[in-house]
Amino acid sequence: MQPGDLVRIKRASIGAPEGSIGLITEVLARPRDTNAAGGIYAVHVVGGGDRTRAKVVRRLGADLEVISGNR
Repeated sequence: MQPGDLVRIKRASIGAPEGSIGLITEVLARPRDTNAAGGIYAVHVVGGGDRTRAKVVRRLGADLEVISGNR
């Protein structure tokens, strides 16, 4: 996963229910193995937050499913 990928959140939590759609904006920690689903990512949640501040959440790679991205 990389910045610019569109993802679906697979595990519900405060601020982002299961099934929410978001855009990866930053990689906070890369996985050690390139084939692993690890890592920590900053995700801008679509429809989250208010007009003055975007809703950005941090999620583990295992909790994200890539919908669309550069391969």
